[in-house]
Amino acid sequence: MADPGTGALYDVYAAGEPKTKATSTNFNNIFVSRSTDGGMHWTSTLVFHAAPFTGLNNVFPALAVDPVTHAVYASWTDQHGVDVSKSTDGGVTWSPAVTVSTIQTTVMPWVAARDGKVDVVYYGSTAASPDDTSAVWNVYDSQFSGGAWTVGKVSNTSNRVGAVCLNGSGCANNTNRELLDLFEVAEDPLTGKAAVIYTDSTIDTWTANGVTKELPEIVLAFEQ
Repeated sequence: MADPGTGALYDVYAAGEPKTKATSTNFNNIFVSRSTDGGMHWTSTLVFHAAPFTGLNNVFPALAVDPVTHAVYASWTDQHGVDVSKSTDGGVTWSPAVTVSTIQTTVMPWVAARDGKVDVVYYGSTAASPDDTSAVWNVYDSQFSGGAWTVGKVSNTSNRVGAVCLNGSGCANNTNRELLDLFEVAEDPLTGKAAVIYTDSTIDTWTANGVTKELPEIVLAFEQ
C-alpha cells in the first residue's frame, strides 16, 4: 500500500518463528515493512507476536492507509478473532492489537480506512472451525466510527455453506476454495461509505465431466 500524501510504501505479511518455518505453515508473527524512498530501502517492524505454531496467515493479513490522517492499519485473524493494530507515526510503532469481531470463526480479513473511519470485513461462522462441512458463512463488517467499534452483517443471506480451505494452491484438488481466497472493501471518498465485493457460492452451480460443483459469484454491497 502507498500513502498518496507522503509517498511512503507499506507491506504487511505473516512470518514464522526461527527453527519452526520448515515444520509448520502456521505463521505466528505479523510484520509491516515500510519504505520512504520509493522502495529502495525497507525497514521491518514486528506488529504482533503470538505463541509459536499459532496461525495468523488465514489466508493472509491485510493493510490499509488512511489517505487523510495518514494512519496505517494492519488486520489479521487466528481463525477465531479478527485483530487490528494502528500506527500513527508512519509504521514505526504500533498500538496493541484489538479484537474487533464477535463471531466464533473468522477468515480472510480485509481493511479500508478514510478520515478516521475504518471498515474491516471478513467471512464469519458460528462453527468451531473452517473445516466444518456444515458451517454457515456470512460476510461481516467491523466498523470504527465515532470512537467505537461496531459489528454489522453485510450479507443478507449466507454466502457459503461448507468448509473453507485456507491453504491456497495447496488445497487438495482446489477443494473448498469457492470463496476465491479473498475479498475487498473500499471507502467512497465522496460519501465516506464502504463498498464491499465478496464471493457467494450458494447462488448457482456448474457441471464438468458430469460432476456438479458450486459456482462462485461476485456480489457487490454498499453501506447505507
